[in-house]
Amino acid sequence: MNKLKYLIFLVSLNAFSLSFFNNDFKATIKETNIKGIKEYTIDYTPNKIIVEIISSGVNKGEIYTYKNNKKSIYYPIIDEVVEQEYANEDNDIILALATLKDIEKTTEKDEKKYIVENDKIKKIVAKNYVIIFSYDKEDRIEKILFDNYNELREYEWKY
Repeated sequence: MNKLKYLIFLVSLNAFSLSFFNNDFKATIKETNIKGIKEYTIDYTPNKIIVEIISSGVNKGEIYTYKNNKKSIYYPIIDEVVEQEYANEDNDIILALATLKDIEKTTEKDEKKYIVENDKIKKIVAKNYVIIFSYDKEDRIEKILFDNYNELREYEWKY
């Protein structure tokens, strides 16, 4: 579940170029780390985010939906949906998006340093992690490196 929190956090950082916030998109993300590879799909709109785990394993087919201060999780193994309210910014994708929406230049906020170049977030440095972004020719995220100082994770994005 912690890996999914990292993924959701990274999706919340989906500021790409700062103008990208208002665009809908769908992407497949391949997460690579020391333990192996996982794949997710993301269906993003400014008011709703759906993440589905598509790689094999116990979590395959789980669907996480974030909308209107609620998170719902569909567990296909038991064919059940669990709904939760969320308010903590660390787990709240919508609040994180709102935070990033206000960042237009390199700045420090909430004990994180956001490095912005050419209207794109290039790096986020926090006490417990560093995130580095690279972009394709259309200014969409191509790769994210997430280093929490214990483990390096790489997220490749395909649109």
